[in-house]
Amino acid sequence: MTDEAVWERLQALKGDPDVQLSPRTQRVYGVLWNTFANWCERHGKQPLPATPATVAGFLMDYHEEGVAAGTVKTARNAIASRHKLAGLEPPTRDPGVKETLAVLALHDRRKRPASKQAVPIRAEHLKALAAKYPDPPGPALLRGDFTTAQYRQYIADRALIFTMYSALLRACEAASLRWGDIAEQEDGKGLVTIRQSKTSLTPEVVAITSSAMTYLKAHAITGGKELDPERRVFGVKTSSAIRRRIIRAMAGIREGVSGHSCRVGCAQDLTCQGVPLQAVQKMGRWKSLAMPSHYASRVDPKRGAVNALEDLIG
Repeated sequence: MTDEAVWERLQALKGDPDVQLSPRTQRVYGVLWNTFANWCERHGKQPLPATPATVAGFLMDYHEEGVAAGTVKTARNAIASRHKLAGLEPPTRDPGVKETLAVLALHDRRKRPASKQAVPIRAEHLKALAAKYPDPPGPALLRGDFTTAQYRQYIADRALIFTMYSALLRACEAASLRWGDIAEQEDGKGLVTIRQSKTSLTPEVVAITSSAMTYLKAHAITGGKELDPERRVFGVKTSSAIRRRIIRAMAGIREGVSGHSCRVGCAQDLTCQGVPLQAVQKMGRWKSLAMPSHYASRVDPKRGAVNALEDLIG
């Protein structure tokens, strides 16, 4: 089957409810497939259809380049996906390929240092951030304690941190957020529509606290631009740019933070407030209880998630 025929088949499969490949996953699979195809060309192997031995050899070589076992597994999935699109039996189902992945994963666990959990941004850190500059600035601006530009930047940072925390946003979700995705409720809280997430292609609506909504409105006012519904709320396109803004915002308050820190901190605060793990899982849009269970310190099923956050940060 030609490449053109493969992509035509992909278009036909997009309407299939069983196909859950997001555009981001499709791009990643495309890159990994090219890596596999180039490896096959160098070694005189046929990539489509590939034999189980070819796949196993590639996965081992790819891992020896320093690639983590998790990424190697994603490469396996990319090879399987391309074979399925071509109407072929995936060689990745062979027991030998499965054993190869298991051995590589075991190698990672024994030879490589365990990854560290992201440094959490907790409610106490949000309160410190809120107290960093007066609100409204008034006399402080007149005294020259900081410039208007500095205050505008601070408002944007505060809106980012509070929104990511209260909606448990991933960095990629924060980068993709548009002004048209935000709606204020009568009680002052807000609703954020996540058009597409890591775990779902279907838009999801999550609630945010009144403080997050207040800072978002202040950010809109101080941004100095017309509020286009399709304009990015935080003005950046990548997760790495969001991570840099988080680091900048938390300087002097919380060191060592990352793009995942708000999710970790909120999940921990919710479980400490007694929110059931199932509610935390749903709010954070995790596929299973594994991650919220990992973050949890204690569980007491008595509180509602959004109300608990309202008590913590407003």
